[in-house]
Amino acid sequence: MNTVDTTLEKATKASFEGAARAIKLVNDSNTVTVCWYRQVIGTMTATENGLVWNGYDTPEMEKFFGEFLPTRESDGMPQFLVNIMPENTVFEKLGIESQVDYLSSGLRFPSNTLVSGNSPFDLPFSNDYLTANLADHTDEQGVFTGSYQGKPPKSLEEDALAEELSTIWKNRYVPRYSGAEMKIPVTLQEQGELQKAISTPFTHFLKLPNEGLKEGWGVNEWMCMQLCEATGLPTAKHALIEIDDRLPPAYITERFDINDESKRGVTRRMMQDFCTLAGMRPLNDMHADSHKEGKSAGSLESCAKTLRKFSSDPQGDVESLFKRALVSFTVGDEDMHRKNISMIFRYDVQTGQMIDGKMSPAYDITAEIHKRNENIAMTLPMGNKKNNIKLKTLMSCAKSMGIPEDRASEIIEDTMTKIAARAVEIANNPPELAVKTDMCKFTVHRIASIAVARTKAMGFETPEWENVDPVKMPATRSGQEAAPINMAAFKLG
Repeated sequence: MNTVDTTLEKATKASFEGAARAIKLVNDSNTVTVCWYRQVIGTMTATENGLVWNGYDTPEMEKFFGEFLPTRESDGMPQFLVNIMPENTVFEKLGIESQVDYLSSGLRFPSNTLVSGNSPFDLPFSNDYLTANLADHTDEQGVFTGSYQGKPPKSLEEDALAEELSTIWKNRYVPRYSGAEMKIPVTLQEQGELQKAISTPFTHFLKLPNEGLKEGWGVNEWMCMQLCEATGLPTAKHALIEIDDRLPPAYITERFDINDESKRGVTRRMMQDFCTLAGMRPLNDMHADSHKEGKSAGSLESCAKTLRKFSSDPQGDVESLFKRALVSFTVGDEDMHRKNISMIFRYDVQTGQMIDGKMSPAYDITAEIHKRNENIAMTLPMGNKKNNIKLKTLMSCAKSMGIPEDRASEIIEDTMTKIAARAVEIANNPPELAVKTDMCKFTVHRIASIAVARTKAMGFETPEWENVDPVKMPATRSGQEAAPINMAAFKLG
């Protein structure tokens, strides 16, 4: 092993505490540099009142982030930086309770954003880019055919799993990202090997199931994404994966906010969710007024207005947004909030100009399989309603979004009937891995039941299917429901 390799190995093993001490020694001013694809955007300083933006490094970066994308009114900080924060119990285990702590504890953030107290010396070893395509290592039933190189978790109990995963995040070279689910940043290599992303590009998310009612969580998201894909809506590449023959399957999905290797150095991508695009803080708890801000604030129609402001194809993207909401409604997804819908902006490196801004592929769709159909509600209202949604409700929503009546009618029927048909098809012929446990099998059948029932309620044709009621839910491996996530102590930077 040469000197460079030895240095890299030592660097990737640096602890969270050690890295924090090193930053303090070289950066007593508490100012950090923000880079995008290793190019400096600007700097921000941690104060008693939180993070303050000091300004952009170049006119080109100021034009892209300051003119084309949302910024905080008080100091011009790019809104996506305002909104970077942790959302799961892993970071509680690390003792991270503020945005300042969160940013200073790591280095790598979404869309090749880097935050460093000692830039340009303290940087990851390369930008993130796709080193292999998940589709090349997925069989026709949607199951991963490669090999997972990591060790399986010792426990799927949520608190124990968070404790185990927190040891990974003590290394500040491990990428940070938002989201409440337990997931591991991984690299998919060309031959199908899957490994933790530390000194390698972060290309995919590996989402782990929990014990209790979330034992079939990997199957749940996999099937919902299969149904989304069946509608023709652009969908994040995904697969079901076995990480250990003793455990329920996990779920893997490919990042769409990075380029493949052939486009490295030519274009850049920036993902912006609908909290960021609307200039809202994402929290929806004690720190946010749920009527004015937070990831569940507003309505689908208000998201459509925001979309029209930023999209290069406003009408086409509004139809995609409406279709995305129909997918959530049809499968019984209660988690379609503003952070689970996004746009992707592309930037031309040579011209320094934005190429376009479009709706991102669909991601993070799961069904509330443990509730009765009538109790499953939309997070973002459609036509002023979260539940008891009828066909006229959907048509009213589409009209408010600017979709012509004939087109709206066509989208609704086509989307819902395709979902119901594909759901029954999967349930009648599931991959063996998808029905590995009784809870996994129940998950598949329950999603099909929700999709068929909701499609039939609209008066559309559905395949024959015998409804599976949530009261028939089987016993889980642990017999316990996963504990809820506690974010009450989190402080905005």
